[in-house]
Amino acid sequence: MAFLRLLARTMGRISTFRSYQFVLLLAAALAVVAFYYFASEKQNFSSTTRRIKETQAGHNMNRNGPDLTVDIGLPHAAGAEERTEEEKDVKERSYHALMMFTKVDKNRSLQDKFRVAMLSLVKYGRFLEGEVLVLHFVCDQASKELGEEMLQEFLIDATFKYQVLFHDVSALTQKLFPIVESMQKHFSSGSGAYYSDAIFFLSVAMHRIMPDSLTRIVQLDLDLKYRENIREFQEFHRFPPGAVMGIAREMQPVYRHTFWQYRKENPQTKVGEPHPDGLPGFNSGVMLLDLAAMRASSLYNQLLEPEHLAQLAAQYRFRGHLGDQDFFTMIGMEHPELFYPLACGWNRQLCTWWRDHGYGDVFQLYYRCDGPVYIYHGNCNTPIPDD
Repeated sequence: MAFLRLLARTMGRISTFRSYQFVLLLAAALAVVAFYYFASEKQNFSSTTRRIKETQAGHNMNRNGPDLTVDIGLPHAAGAEERTEEEKDVKERSYHALMMFTKVDKNRSLQDKFRVAMLSLVKYGRFLEGEVLVLHFVCDQASKELGEEMLQEFLIDATFKYQVLFHDVSALTQKLFPIVESMQKHFSSGSGAYYSDAIFFLSVAMHRIMPDSLTRIVQLDLDLKYRENIREFQEFHRFPPGAVMGIAREMQPVYRHTFWQYRKENPQTKVGEPHPDGLPGFNSGVMLLDLAAMRASSLYNQLLEPEHLAQLAAQYRFRGHLGDQDFFTMIGMEHPELFYPLACGWNRQLCTWWRDHGYGDVFQLYYRCDGPVYIYHGNCNTPIPDD
C-alpha cells in the first residue's frame, strides 16, 4: 500500500517533470517491486529444492533392483536400538566377510547351501547407522555371473548397508602359490603341490596378498546357517596378546585319527584328545582373521617358511588333506597362543561321519556343545535343522 501511495504522488507531479525524468522514475519504482517480490520467491524455491535434493541423496533408489556389477548397497533401516557413546561416535565402520564361491555354477548342492546361508544372514543381520557389511566372494567368472543373479534375490530385504566385492580366483591363486606351495604336500589330498589347490590356503596367507587397509575379516564356508546377527560375531577385542585369529575347535575325532602315529609314540600327549583337557584341533568353517596381527607376528610368519613347516610336520608325523584347517591345527599344537578359541556355538558342526567309522566310543566327547547355537555348520553335507 505504501508503494501505491508513492506512485500516486508521483503521477500527480508528472506535469512538472520532463518526459524522460518520468520514465526514469517509473522504472526505478518497478525495479523496487521486482526486487522485493521475486527475490523472496527465488529464495523460497531454492531452499525447498536444496532440501529435496539432500533428502534424495540420503536414500538409495534401487530397492527394486540393486546393482551388482561392482558393489551394491541398501539404505540402513532406522532402528530403535540403544547405542553406546562409543557407537554413536562411529562415523563409518566396515565389517568384512569372505566366502569361497568357485564352481558354484556346476553344483546345485552348493547353490542350495548358499541360499540358506545368505537368507539366514539377511534375516538376522542388524547394523548401526554408519556401518556397512562388505561381502567378499572369491569366484570364477561363471560363478560370479550366477552369484550376481542370486544375490539380487537374497539381499533385496536386507535392512542394513552392504557392499559386494568379487575377487577373481585365478588372480588370487597366482599370488598365493609362491607362498603356500611348500605346505601343499603336507596338507593336500594329492601327492604333490597342485597350483589349483593353492586357493584352499587363502586364509593362511591372506595378510600378504590383501591390501594393508584391510585389517580384519571373517572367512566363512557356504554350508552355514546363521541364527544370530553376524555383527555380534566380532570378537576381535577378546583376542589375547599374540593371537592372530579366532577359530572353533574340531568337533569330531578327526585329528585323533590324523595324529595316530605321534599319539602312539607319545601315549601321554594331549594332541588329538577332546576339549577341555585335550587339543582336538581346529575347524576352518568359521574364522576371524586379524590380518594386521598376522602381518605383525614374527612367529606366525616364521611358521610359513618351508624349513619350519617341514620340521613341525616331521615332529608330529603329520600328513593331512584339509588345507588351511590342517595347517592351523598343526601349528596350534605347538603354538596355541596364536589362536583365540571360539565358543562351539559360533561353529556348531553337525557332521557325524567319524561316529560310524571307528570312533563311536569317544565321539560324543568331541561332538558335545553346551550353550546357545549362533551358527550351524552343515559340514559333510549334513542337513541343517529348521528354525
